[in-house]
Amino acid sequence: MSVVDVDRFAADGFVKLEAAVPREVGDQARALVWQQIGLSPDDPSGWKQPVVWAADLAGQGPFGEFIRSPLLHQALDEVAGPGGWVRSGSIGNMPIRFPGVAAPCRTDHGRDAAGRAGAHRLGRVMGLPG
Repeated sequence: MSVVDVDRFAADGFVKLEAAVPREVGDQARALVWQQIGLSPDDPSGWKQPVVWAADLAGQGPFGEFIRSPLLHQALDEVAGPGGWVRSGSIGNMPIRFPGVAAPCRTDHGRDAAGRAGAHRLGRVMGLPG
């Protein structure tokens, strides 16, 4: 049984994966992101920058549960093909984008925590905050 719409991914460049982890794990991960960036989800007046960065470099706690999710692995196999992606021990860097704030031109596309170009990481598709 397919967990993602591969045709939609090919057309749009992204796809939503439902319930990769239990809701409580997602809530814990979201709380950690807000803590890392030092902002509040309840106070948009503090969202002055278009993008701030959070990171998971250890793959522990709720971020580790995301990265080890069997449903995520199945989705990646469907999108990239079996063997078409490399398992990571952590999510890596996560750009957190805020609505209504104009984004500058990015020059850091595809870089991971070590600064390696061409890295494709889960943190770019998690859809945090909110």
